[in-house]
Amino acid sequence: MACLACCAPASSHATEAQAASPSAATAGLSPTIAAAAQTGIVRIYSMDFEGAGREFQKILAEDPEQPFAFYGPAAASWVRFVYGSGRNDPAMEAAFEKDVETSIQKSSAWIKKHPRDAYALLALGGSYGLRSRLSLVHHRWFRAVLDGRRAIKATRDAQKADPNLADVYLGIGMWEYYSDVFPRMVKSLGRLLLGGNRQKGIEHIQFAAEKGRFVHMAARLLLIEMSLEDPYGFRDPARAVKMIREVRKDYPDSPIFAQIEQVSLYEAGEHEACRHLTDEYVRRIITKSPNFLEIDLPRMHLFYGTIAFAKNDLVQAAKEFETAAGMVGANKAAPNRWALWARMRWGEVEDALGHAAQAKAHYKEIYNYPDLFGYYAWVKNRLSHPYVARSPLGPVSPP
Repeated sequence: MACLACCAPASSHATEAQAASPSAATAGLSPTIAAAAQTGIVRIYSMDFEGAGREFQKILAEDPEQPFAFYGPAAASWVRFVYGSGRNDPAMEAAFEKDVETSIQKSSAWIKKHPRDAYALLALGGSYGLRSRLSLVHHRWFRAVLDGRRAIKATRDAQKADPNLADVYLGIGMWEYYSDVFPRMVKSLGRLLLGGNRQKGIEHIQFAAEKGRFVHMAARLLLIEMSLEDPYGFRDPARAVKMIREVRKDYPDSPIFAQIEQVSLYEAGEHEACRHLTDEYVRRIITKSPNFLEIDLPRMHLFYGTIAFAKNDLVQAAKEFETAAGMVGANKAAPNRWALWARMRWGEVEDALGHAAQAKAHYKEIYNYPDLFGYYAWVKNRLSHPYVARSPLGPVSPP
């Protein structure tokens, strides 16, 4: 990633934080707490939640009120909910909500005693940011914006407390970026989000990825996500592939990063490489490699099916989508997100084959499940506008 010092104005983060050394960046934390926090983050990305928990317990043992001791478990609960359950386990969602609320309360209490503790403010901002992301998942736009505002206020207070803290630029960059982009996508947010600057946001996030102490990996992952999804000029799936492969050199056994590479390869048009990676993922599920979970099998078959669909092999695509859809689960209140999306794709294949009645039956089947993932709007569109053969498929992942 390019260094921003050469393109940022003199008042920017390039001069405020670039010279900060690792020791300066953790000056407000003891060596034990700083090391445990960093190791805990590594454990989270490896989906080693027990190992992460042990690290955060070390922080708790040194200081039972330290905000990082509570923000760490909240972050772990978020990753467990998103990747460990596919966002369809109410118990995991409830656990996350409890953990993030505890983090907000503990960070706020600490800040009352230590109002200029930049790390506590960073933890508070991060906690509100996590809660905002859950609201986005459920399309609770107003609450998402409110928590986003709370997050950016705490983050900017952290910047005021320590101008050399490079980690703040992830939160600042996210606010700049999303407060510019979201109103373009969700018109009702236009009055709530004013003054964002998408390009400035990208530059801030790039800086955090390069110079951040605790958030550099989160910033890199966000840049990969933008490289896959940004519709305003930053989208570059080939760059995403390059970036995630660099990450995977350090995390070869992380299912999280394997899934991100899977999406990146598909979006970059590297379908054969994507299929091989999917084969490897399935093998690791079958051989019970740590954290490669059976709950991800519908995802794998959806990828097989979408690759076949992209090649216009409609018969094979239908077989794979049927297999994935059959793994939706017995509990209709908590369907597998990827399996239900496979049902949607299966309907599109039937449309492409000219089987309108079968296609509509698949679309309508989704109405038998609660609209946890926003699929009803897609069903409504497909019932009135059937899929046309060889039309663009759109992103491989569910919305």
